[in-house]
Amino acid sequence: MASGWRLLCHSSNDPNIPPLLVKYEFGKSNYKIWLTDLTHVWVEILDQRPLVQRAWELEADIDPIESDQRQMLLQRIQDSIDEVKGTKLAISTKDHFKGIVLTAYSPLPKPLKPLQWPFFLAPSSGTTLTNELVLPLLVEQLLSRRKVASLLVALRDKDHVIGKLTDKMQAEGIELGKVFPGAVSSKSGRKAGSKEDIEKSIQGLGTFNEYQWQSLFTADPDVPGSYSSLLSQLFLQGGSLSRFNFNEQCSEKAWWEHISAECGPNDDGSEGTLQSHSQSPTANEFQVGKL
Repeated sequence: MASGWRLLCHSSNDPNIPPLLVKYEFGKSNYKIWLTDLTHVWVEILDQRPLVQRAWELEADIDPIESDQRQMLLQRIQDSIDEVKGTKLAISTKDHFKGIVLTAYSPLPKPLKPLQWPFFLAPSSGTTLTNELVLPLLVEQLLSRRKVASLLVALRDKDHVIGKLTDKMQAEGIELGKVFPGAVSSKSGRKAGSKEDIEKSIQGLGTFNEYQWQSLFTADPDVPGSYSSLLSQLFLQGGSLSRFNFNEQCSEKAWWEHISAECGPNDDGSEGTLQSHSQSPTANEFQVGKL
């Protein structure tokens, strides 16, 4: 199962950590996971053999040797990224490892101890960021333009049909005021009778004004001033990325070298200081196609 890019919901309150995006691909015996701050990208690709080896090293209570148990293990790991209730994600670093450690915490039925699974995300090249985020976003932008163009054609077709219907009704002596009894002339306050008066009173009856519609987004786009706010609105509202100047720039410094240590569940399985996800799996993701 593959996801689109989404905001990473983690438990750290460390101010050094910027907003992060994450996406994954989970197979029956493997996974790929990408993490980005829009400047850098980190990746882990784990196949069946190293997956099983890591589970043994962690002494996980789910034995991934069997196919069904392996799929259960992968599902529990995925649950943490999907923000399933009771799961957690923590960000940290590891000595002699230049990447980022993203640890997934997922509860298991008692008496099994909670699953603690570390993703060792290694730095990747700019080509990965281009292939996994930039180019798919350009494709999405192209598709969005085509969708808008198609919608405008459909609106013009509807305007043409509605115009012919109202003209035919007037030619046959049918009072439009009877068809639209709620129409009121904006100037006189009386019942509107002419086609022009009714078009002013009934939203959607008049010809669609493309230029007026476009001006709503170009004159005052109301785009957040920081990229963190932009990401929040994008993934909460399902919006689209555009090119604007931001007061807050994407970080170029190695912020991961300054993050504090994370706390997870205690050895006895009880919760540590990390806050768990409290909602159902999120559907707020920015889906971009693959090239």
